[in-house]
Amino acid sequence: MPVLLFLLFAMIETIYMFFIAIVLEGATADASRQIRTGQVQKAGAPVAAFRDELCRGMSGIVDCADLRISVRNFARFREANAVAEAGNNVGNAFAPGNAGDIIVATVTYKYDFITPALSNVLENQVISSSSAFRNEPFGD
Repeated sequence: MPVLLFLLFAMIETIYMFFIAIVLEGATADASRQIRTGQVQKAGAPVAAFRDELCRGMSGIVDCADLRISVRNFARFREANAVAEAGNNVGNAFAPGNAGDIIVATVTYKYDFITPALSNVLENQVISSSSAFRNEPFGD
């Protein structure tokens, strides 16, 4: 019976973790769209505007204070790709750029397992979502 319960809880928790990953991916894409169109840059508090849009997309599934946001701009896609591959885009940087800039937005969430045996084996799982794009010519 304990093994069956462990497997059941492990499956439920794994499904929940993937559910969070899917919701985070959608929320990151929606919030990134606000950068791409220049709406975040035109806001009085760009970081707060991006975070509000991101949290709205997360629908209260996770605490938004636990999300780490990194938005960086680059001159060329090659530079953005190199940084993304190296994993150097994680942090709390926020530089949404101007019209035509290349942007990489990354949102990460550290998932803590509830099931005791899983938390011992699979600690520090990070769920990450990224969006790379060129800002539209939003101008004035």
